[in-house]
Amino acid sequence: MTSHLNTISFLVSQKGKPRSINLCRTRPFSHNLRPFAGSLNKSRRLQTPVIPDSQTFDIPEVYSKTLKNEPFLCIDKFIRRKTRVLVFASREQLTLLFESSIIFMDGTFSASPSIFDQVYSLHGIKYQQCFACAFGLLPDRKKPTYKFLFQELKNLAAEMNLCFNPITIMSDFETGLAEAIHSEFPNCNHVGCFFHFTQAVYRHIQTLGLSQEYNNNEEVRLICRKLMALSLLPLHLVIQSFDDLFELILQAPSNKFDLLKPLFNYFDNYWIKQVDLKKVECFRIRNTN
Repeated sequence: MTSHLNTISFLVSQKGKPRSINLCRTRPFSHNLRPFAGSLNKSRRLQTPVIPDSQTFDIPEVYSKTLKNEPFLCIDKFIRRKTRVLVFASREQLTLLFESSIIFMDGTFSASPSIFDQVYSLHGIKYQQCFACAFGLLPDRKKPTYKFLFQELKNLAAEMNLCFNPITIMSDFETGLAEAIHSEFPNCNHVGCFFHFTQAVYRHIQTLGLSQEYNNNEEVRLICRKLMALSLLPLHLVIQSFDDLFELILQAPSNKFDLLKPLFNYFDNYWIKQVDLKKVECFRIRNTN
């Protein structure tokens, strides 16, 4: 393995390597490596290529192949001028993805290089466990980009004499993604993740300036959590339960009603009338992440 492939775990092992048994006995040992994160990352950056500042760059071979010297960079294309899509996956990972009837998708933004918008991962199911199968670097969160990603994965599946046509896809609630899934997988059951649902509701609680009330007022917090829990009810009970909750705040003092009414309006207009809570699922499958 080349020197610039040193991982954080390797650096940790070198940094924490005891010089002698006696020294190890006399010094306290901490399992918390967070204080060392900055210096460890700095050490690693000294041994890795500089992160590019534009999307026109060459990918070193060591990053495009697995440790078995098999292809790892499976998609590398410009979909528009200076708009690049990269996807990394081994053949084994792609096989698992294409053979899985349930696919999980999610994006992360904080870990993405600045020249890309997000790191996007696709996960498949095997032995009732969820495995990460493909890792993409995407330039934006637009419908055409997601459509391009799915089309390229379909092409890869065809080259492997497989078919990428999942029965169920679970993701967050991005509009562009939902439209791309509907276009490329018209017969697929597209559902939203319960975790992302509760995240979205809580973000709106923050937007409305209710964070302090949510944290300090048990009654307000309970009503908010009951709203989030509506998606776990049988569909025929959702509307009635929502109305019951709204009736509860109608009977509350006027200041509490004024406080919570905007949240109920948002929930009704978006989650009940636009998204539809039947699309929110809570799958109980082990994740290897």
